[in-house]
Amino acid sequence: MDLRCGSEDMSSRAAEPYLLFQIDARRYGLPVASVSEVLPALAVDPLPGGGEALAGAITLRGRMIPVLASRSYLGHEAREVLAQDHFLIADVGGRALAVPCDRALGLALLSLEHESAGELVHDCDHIEGVARDEDGLILVPRLHACLPQRAAA
Repeated sequence: MDLRCGSEDMSSRAAEPYLLFQIDARRYGLPVASVSEVLPALAVDPLPGGGEALAGAITLRGRMIPVLASRSYLGHEAREVLAQDHFLIADVGGRALAVPCDRALGLALLSLEHESAGELVHDCDHIEGVARDEDGLILVPRLHACLPQRAAA
């Protein structure tokens, strides 16, 4: 994968590596440190009681992993997972989450602007930050909110 530098002006913000992915024409990024794998699409089993944000679950090496309904979660028209789609396996607070996308694009060094997210993306609590590179805007989704909270022990 190509490691590109995101923003030209990285004045006070440190650049971090992100895995870029695409849904429709929109690009997103996840911190590389939180992504353990990029896989071809897998069969998704329904998950009763998973909530709106979860499309179901996959079985990966004998382990059940919840699947984000990433298209609707991020404001895209919902559709079935296609054979050419990719799944990103992300660590969200110590829990694995599969993030379906149209395709993984590669790596980029990005400087996130957390303050700009609310100004640029109204009515969407699912966006943590934004960045810009030579190809345009990159949105960084907030994945913590989509997983059900664990019961207190």
